[in-house]
Amino acid sequence: MESAFASFASVFKSNASSLLTEEPIFLGQPTTVTEHVWAYLLTKLGDFGLFVFFYLSMAALYGLGGLLFYYVDKKRLFAKYKIQYDRYATDKDYMDCVKGLIFSYVCIILPLGCISFPMTKLAGLSHSPPLPPVPPGLAQMFAF
Repeated sequence: MESAFASFASVFKSNASSLLTEEPIFLGQPTTVTEHVWAYLLTKLGDFGLFVFFYLSMAALYGLGGLLFYYVDKKRLFAKYKIQYDRYATDKDYMDCVKGLIFSYVCIILPLGCISFPMTKLAGLSHSPPLPPVPPGLAQMFAF
């Protein structure tokens, strides 16, 4: 077990120090569709605007997913697949859940994201293309 950890640590040390200090070179010509979209969003929104855009997108998609399940439960579709098939939540139960979610997103997740954004800059992580390959990207996320 120690040897596996030691080999991971040695690879991580050799890659992480260079990954965290070097700025990627972006010559203005993204090579993939993902990099084109990423570069477009960076030029239009900036680094912090990109963070806010993805935060709001995540919150909206999470809310839309909840609306889908609310509709399915309200219309009593797929009732035979429910664990408590004879119990349905009331509108008050749903509103309490929504209030808790809004509180969590506004008072907990958003401030943590706003604090972690400058910390990524201090750690030397870059938001500009070219995006790192998957192993170094995961190493950066693990390090941060």
